Amino acid sequence: MAINPGNFPFNPLDHFFYPPAQPIDPPAGDFLFDLYSLLRNAPPTIGPWPRQRTFEAAADALYPWRIVAISIDAIRHVANLQGAAGLRRAHAVSRNQRYLSIFGQEAQPLTRAELLNFFFQNDTCALVTTVENATDGFAHWSNLFSVAPPYFQAAAGRFRAPVRLGLEVPWAVNMLLRINSGDVLPGWVADAQ
Repeated sequence: MAINPGNFPFNPLDHFFYPPAQPIDPPAGDFLFDLYSLLRNAPPTIGPWPRQRTFEAAADALYPWRIVAISIDAIRHVANLQGAAGLRRAHAVSRNQRYLSIFGQEAQPLTRAELLNFFFQNDTCALVTTVENATDGFAHWSNLFSVAPPYFQAAAGRFRAPVRLGLEVPWAVNMLLRINSGDVLPGWVADAQ
């Protein structure tokens, strides 16, 4: 059963939500809405996976997934292992749930504004460990902390968040020190410089 975007379940990333890096310009918004309309009315032989992949790829090419939060387990991972292996970008609202709300059999047609607001609000991610991402849902994630650009921001079409020795690693080490000292609490929304 598709979830009505107006009645979507609690999303823990709402607290950290950042809109796309830049406002959605009218031609990009028009393109995405036109693509949505085409995919929504596509023949039944074009199944859910091609619809989801096509729409997400187009949206990601215009506005890449934004990591807006990081779990304490992922901070420890970056600080200690100094790499991205074993980390995943996770959506609090699964991409499949989002797909059903947009394209599912019970999904109501969305206006341009509804589509863009709903899609991008539910396109933000938390950086979590592979273990945290292995189970559906988010209740089992360790505490989340804010991440502001330029940290962990992948280029369009890249699914792996970068962990650079000169940027994210020192940030994670500093954050871990501040968390351990009690200077920073979960849900913190300022930048950690």
